[in-house]
Amino acid sequence: MAKLKIRGGTPQKYAENLCLSCRHAIIRTDGTNQKTIHCNVFDVIIKSNTVECNSYTNANETSIRDMEKIAWHIIPGKHGVMGFKPYKELTKDEKGMLELHSW
Repeated sequence: MAKLKIRGGTPQKYAENLCLSCRHAIIRTDGTNQKTIHCNVFDVIIKSNTVECNSYTNANETSIRDMEKIAWHIIPGKHGVMGFKPYKELTKDEKGMLELHSW
């Protein structure tokens, strides 16, 4: 279990808790509406309102990897003709070529 170091003093009282929209958080609510938040990055139970985190990833936004999987990629075809292919139809070599040119 990791130790968390709090810097900068007390967080703002009414700031939104980042964990509530983080891809790495597991949020459980019991019968009394008490929320328990577990962070998978640090492997800890979050007990305070988190307003800043270096590992925060918004779960409501699509990741670059997910966007690459649904995007159409321009691949040179036979006789030098360019064409579009969905990611799932790419060969293993074509996927490897995309990995090399990925940012």
